[in-house]
Amino acid sequence: MVIDFWATWCDPCMCLIPEMEEMAEKYKDRVLFLKINADKEKELCSMFNVVALPTLFFIPVGGKPIIETGATPEKYEQIIREQLLKK
Repeated sequence: MVIDFWATWCDPCMCLIPEMEEMAEKYKDRVLFLKINADKEKELCSMFNVVALPTLFFIPVGGKPIIETGATPEKYEQIIREQLLKK
């Protein structure tokens, strides 16, 4: 699972949208992608301790979440391949 915390005023978040949509399509049968609007879901941001945007949580089945901040789609895809899809 990938959880993407974002906001409309966050330029890196907005630049990341097409990249994340492409990854969501590419891995649609194997990885669940969720987008959380930080302005509308402040309580969730607090629960997840999100203090910067974009913040993404990569959550492998039965594993520890990997938390990344910033717009680095190449790294995100590497995490998906190496951590979320590993057998």
